[in-house]
This record gives sequence, C-alpha cells and structure tokens, in this order.
Amino acid sequence: MARTPATFKHADVVRAVKAARAAGLNVRRTEITSGGAIVLHHENDNSPSPGESDELNEWDSVHDEEASEVVPRVRR
Repeated sequence: MARTPATFKHADVVRAVKAARAAGLNVRRTEITSGGAIVLHHENDNSPSPGESDELNEWDSVHDEEASEVVPRVRR
C-alpha cells in the first residue's frame, strides 16, 4: 500500500510563519487542516479556537518558549 502524498511541506509552514512575522504579527499557534490549508493564529486574533480556554496552566510557558524557536530543516 503506497503512502499518500503530503498535503503540505515543512517549508510551506516556515514560509507562512516568516511572512506573518514580517507583517508584524506574533503567531501563537499554527493549524494544518486535512486539506493542507495552513491556519495561523496570532495574538490579535479574537476568534475562539476549539478547546481553548482563558485559564493558564504550568505548561503554557513551556509551550510558548518552544513555539518561539522555529528551526528550519536543512537538507544536505
């Protein structure tokens, strides 16, 4: 059974995040839909996200630190 082709590439996500940052947006989260659409949520985005609450927990700071460190892949 063959693998289905990927609906998005890592480079697509990196390009989208870099473009959002260049536009002055602080990206909080990214989502990839089953169709391959890349959805970026930024700080000024007031639309509610599924499962998102206003309460903070001890893992929020860890997640925020990891999300700010986007490391592009290097192919050799």
